Amino acid sequence: MKYLMTSLLIASLVTSFGLVAKAGVSALPHVFNLSFDDKSNPGKDESGNGNRGELKGGAKWTDKGHTGGAVEFDGTKAHVEVMVDVPEKNFTMGVWIKTDQGDVGIYSVLDKAAGEGGHDRHFF
Repeated sequence: MKYLMTSLLIASLVTSFGLVAKAGVSALPHVFNLSFDDKSNPGKDESGNGNRGELKGGAKWTDKGHTGGAVEFDGTKAHVEVMVDVPEKNFTMGVWIKTDQGDVGIYSVLDKAAGEGGHDRHFF
C-alpha cells in the first residue's frame, strides 16, 4: 500500500474566537498556538492556555519545518489532537501546509463532526 507523506508545516496554528470585521474591534487572544518547533514537546501550546496538541496515529516530529519544526503525516491515520471547545461561529485559524504529492485527494484542515456540545470540530 502506497502511503502519502504529507508534511504539515505550521508556523502558527492560530485559533482566535470572536473576530468581528468592524473597525475599532480587536480580536480576542489566541486559544491555542502550536508552532511544533520544540522537538522535546512538539505539541506545546505557545498561547499560554495549556491547550496542548497530542501527536497521534503515527504523526512524527521533523526538523524540516518552514521556520523550525513541523509534524509529518503518513496520509492515513496520523493527526494532532487538541481538546478545545470551538464555537459554532466567529473563529479564525491559520496554517502552513506542504505536501510531497499533489492531485491525490482531499486535504482536510478542519472538519465539523455531528456530535452534540463541546469538542465537535476536528482540526486535521
